[in-house]
Amino acid sequence: MMIDDNKNNSNTHPIQAIEKESNTKNEWETIDNNEKTLRELEFSGFIYHEQLYSILKKSQHTLEHLHYSFVNAKQLQYTIEQKPLLHFPHLKSIELATLDHLTDNPTWIYKSLFDMHQQQLEHLYLDFKTLDESDSILQKVIKNMIEAISELKKLQYLFLEFQNQCTVYCDNLDLLSSNNTELRYVTFIDIPISDQGLLELSKLPQLCMVELRGYNVHRRLTEEGFIAFANKLKELNSPLESLDMNCDHTSAVTDTVLKHLSQVKSLKTLRISTNHGITNEGVNLYFGAQKRRIELGCCNLVSRNNPNVLFI
Repeated sequence: MMIDDNKNNSNTHPIQAIEKESNTKNEWETIDNNEKTLRELEFSGFIYHEQLYSILKKSQHTLEHLHYSFVNAKQLQYTIEQKPLLHFPHLKSIELATLDHLTDNPTWIYKSLFDMHQQQLEHLYLDFKTLDESDSILQKVIKNMIEAISELKKLQYLFLEFQNQCTVYCDNLDLLSSNNTELRYVTFIDIPISDQGLLELSKLPQLCMVELRGYNVHRRLTEEGFIAFANKLKELNSPLESLDMNCDHTSAVTDTVLKHLSQVKSLKTLRISTNHGITNEGVNLYFGAQKRRIELGCCNLVSRNNPNVLFI
């Protein structure tokens, strides 16, 4: 993803540096020429530690968006922890996508990237490719991760994904509802949460969108949990506009849940997939007199002739 808020400003240069082992010195020099005015850097693949650190150091006073993808986590750790640690005073966005070989508790991510930018980060995207550890270690990783994220007071967008089959639960989401009061967009992919965790998300005062996707997300969510979630949204007059439950076998969402969600006045878009608990009656209850949008996939009890539904 490339972000450039000043496309017409010739003094700033977003750079996409997709690095492979075959990269030549000249290709690095091309990037190096613009390093003092860089606003965005994206690195993918093999990392040359010395060159990368040099570019980061020289662009630290202009850089706003920093992205790493398909990167060996140990290589990245080595680069990030070079001394002196770098502080980027204008950094707003960090994306760590498809980190491989992340076999240890990744506290270096929190200490080297989060701690120095607590009061400014607005966008955080963490996509862990592999975490080859026991459930007890994974539980600690997730717990520490949420604790670190809760310190990002300006955070507005949060995306978390574990690409392996994560079976442990994210149980300390109360830290987000208590501390991340500017959080507006939340996406969890293959990170299971509980009814209590879902309830904590409903307490975020600026919440506009929730996405719960992937095979594992709904393991512990129940009908009662979704009803409590909907009731809390109504009670707090939440600004939530979009709820995406694009998950396998979302059986906890029923006609009764849709009825309660219908009372959330701000909710405009609802997406549900692979569900066997909702029917045409529930869909019609959800709509009521309000103009809404509902997208369904693999919900075999809802007629494909229902005019209120967009099938996906």
